[in-house]
Amino acid sequence: MQGENNVPSAGSKITLAQAPWENTVTDKEESVWGYLVNNRQAELKEVADACGVEEEYVDKLVNRIGSPNWRKEASALDAQIGGEHYKNMSVQPWQALEAWLTPDEYRGYHKATAISYLARERSKGGTQDIQKAIHHLQRLVEMQGDNDAETDPPFISSRN
Repeated sequence: MQGENNVPSAGSKITLAQAPWENTVTDKEESVWGYLVNNRQAELKEVADACGVEEEYVDKLVNRIGSPNWRKEASALDAQIGGEHYKNMSVQPWQALEAWLTPDEYRGYHKATAISYLARERSKGGTQDIQKAIHHLQRLVEMQGDNDAETDPPFISSRN
């Protein structure tokens, strides 16, 4: 249950996955992340006031988010192909990977996973594997956002 203004109440905890090199999430950090998860459009000052922290502290945490589109309400994270096992987690594996990997590594993860689903679709998952590949590509599109000028160089084939 949550208290006023969507700040997690004292009895509720948001479990955040940690990068292997980090220690633990402080209660202060957990409060800020919890508020941000429930209020994606909130300004830094609003988050700071609601959580009883300095605005600079909130800014530091927000700057750790790898995706420029994290404030969008609907995303590929809101859907799951083939079940609910990830979607029902307080921190989805995609979110943990996004926190742990560099933006380029995270993009590479989604590209490689989409390719692997497409490579196996005829021998294993069929249409559902194609949908899973599309789901990973949707996340790439969301991450790209307004950074269209920063696209990867064109693929150069060794075939003539």
